[in-house]
Amino acid sequence: MKSFITISLLCLLFSQGVVAQEENTNIGGYGELHLNIPEGSLKKEADFHRFIIYLNHNFNDKWSFMSELEIEHAGKEVELEQAYLEFKYSQWLGFRAGVLLQPLGIINLYHEPPTFHGVERPNFEKSLIPTTWWENGFGVFGKIANNLDYTAQITAGLNASKFDAKDGIRGGRQKAIESFFDNPSFSGNLNFSPLNGLKIGAGFFMGNSVPANDISSRKIDAKGLITLRVGSLQYSRNQFAFKAEYVLINIGDADKINAAYPTIIENIVPQKYVDSHGDTVTLPSTQKVSTHKNIASQLNGFLIEASYNFMPLILETSEELWAFARIDKYNTQAKMPIHYAADEKYNRTDLTLGVSYKPTYNTVVKADIQLLANAKDGFSNHIKQFNFGVGYYFF
Repeated sequence: MKSFITISLLCLLFSQGVVAQEENTNIGGYGELHLNIPEGSLKKEADFHRFIIYLNHNFNDKWSFMSELEIEHAGKEVELEQAYLEFKYSQWLGFRAGVLLQPLGIINLYHEPPTFHGVERPNFEKSLIPTTWWENGFGVFGKIANNLDYTAQITAGLNASKFDAKDGIRGGRQKAIESFFDNPSFSGNLNFSPLNGLKIGAGFFMGNSVPANDISSRKIDAKGLITLRVGSLQYSRNQFAFKAEYVLINIGDADKINAAYPTIIENIVPQKYVDSHGDTVTLPSTQKVSTHKNIASQLNGFLIEASYNFMPLILETSEELWAFARIDKYNTQAKMPIHYAADEKYNRTDLTLGVSYKPTYNTVVKADIQLLANAKDGFSNHIKQFNFGVGYYFF
């Protein structure tokens, strides 16, 4: 009996040792410092825009945990962009639950500074995707074949009361902060690589955006169905790289959303009063004015970027020196509901020209110039901005 107990304890200790050896924890992160200089402005802004810590733990070859904690603007904002438990059943099927990135577009999933050109993330991505977009939910993922993978998720949806004319649905992100789940939304993507260096992607998002409480209280008689479709193409060969992306968003019941959630503007106006001595005095008074948000029923846009690594023409080295050109054209008021007119200042075109120097694959020094224009003012009246930045990531 003693021998049996001894052998059992040894087996238990040995098995625990094997499990312990299988487990491992990894720490990583990324960060970026920006210097923005608008032409003709005395304001030159230096900002440590993002400092991110990754924490990943592998329990075994099936179970793992991934998290991303982001500190923005040197401590002004703290956000939890990822925190999920993952179970990988096989190559073709895995499960996730927690705070998940929406599987949409190129940059929303891969936004470490050395992975994209330009000091700032493209405005097209920020206004339409809207990058970075994360939410509480559940998902499945996997590889159907070596050149075909997918992701499908159910997450908390958007909040229509926070939409606006300038950035469309961006303000409606709940950011996993006590997000209401009465409007579960569906999102997913499919990525296909038919040739070496070529990747074609398609993504979608669909879900209602009006909070159930507002419907039950009869504040609004609408559900505000949001449909978002995105297509992307990335191609690289030798020292050349190209990417293109298109986004189409439809906002259902935009007219009812505009009526139910007006913008309240507070104006300070002088008012004359007669005091106890009979003297007339002027004091500031606050007046609230209600105006509609002018939210569109359709938003759309595209991005095209070409880049070339010139370093092999200069030196034989693993370092990289990329020159790039990018055009973002995006309109957050492409189509308006009846009785609402589009504001052409939200039909925007951005042209960005710059360089990215990468001393290592995961560090970068960037510089670019941006010409920011809209259809209302015309391209000749563009805003010019110079940007400089450094960034890094490690795992």
